[in-house]
Amino acid sequence: MVVINGIYQRKKEKDRIFSGKLLAFIKVVLLCMVIGMGIVACGNSGQQGSLSISVNGEKVSQEEYLQIMKERKFFVERYFADSFQADISEKGFWEGSFGGENPCQRLIDDTISTLLTQRAMYSLAEERGYIEDGSYQGILERLEKENTLRAAKIERGEVVYGLTSFSLAQWMDYEEGILQETFCNDLENKEMQLTDEERNEFLGTEEWEDQDGIPGITVEELGVGFDQELRKAKYANLIEQRAEEAELLIDEDAVYKFTLQNLTG
Repeated sequence: MVVINGIYQRKKEKDRIFSGKLLAFIKVVLLCMVIGMGIVACGNSGQQGSLSISVNGEKVSQEEYLQIMKERKFFVERYFADSFQADISEKGFWEGSFGGENPCQRLIDDTISTLLTQRAMYSLAEERGYIEDGSYQGILERLEKENTLRAAKIERGEVVYGLTSFSLAQWMDYEEGILQETFCNDLENKEMQLTDEERNEFLGTEEWEDQDGIPGITVEELGVGFDQELRKAKYANLIEQRAEEAELLIDEDAVYKFTLQNLTG
């Protein structure tokens, strides 16, 4: 078994809970077993369409991986189109190389980074009791339940606020926002207890001055809104740390083949 330190960079195209670029350093473990004349990695990865990824001992389903991959695909395409004027519609784009970068591999890295972030968020929410099941299947079940409730209200002629039904991506954005707000407002979480030192560090200085030299306001005068922004930043750092510390088991060759097949097949 070979242990490699991998580096994944989170993107900010969708403003979930992170601000700015975040680097996640992940333990990547390649599992390979030699059987006869072939190599089988974590569940017969040599088969067409197979996927071999687990996070902290929990297997990642094809459905979960593909859901994130399809969400991130647009941003990877735009990156290569803007940075290298690549023709994303050209056959062979995903297997190609632009500035030493391979689009398929970049999409894999981006997908894994997002996967680790989501796993970190939902596992934390489950640990603190905000949801009963932080797994991908748990997300799907809550989505189905919510859509069923909304459909029933509409059938009865009742008012439904917001969307009449959620897609999976819409539901996850909605739920992740609620989980962030719930965690930040729960002052029993020790991570959400603030000190004056943290406030001043987050502000950058104890007193702001505008460009004309007019005295600004102190941390104390900023009030609740400032504290809430600081808690959001601390929550983001906590999620980042949990994602960094996650143990990722991945058969890189199988994942590359699986990803490429679902992009070009």
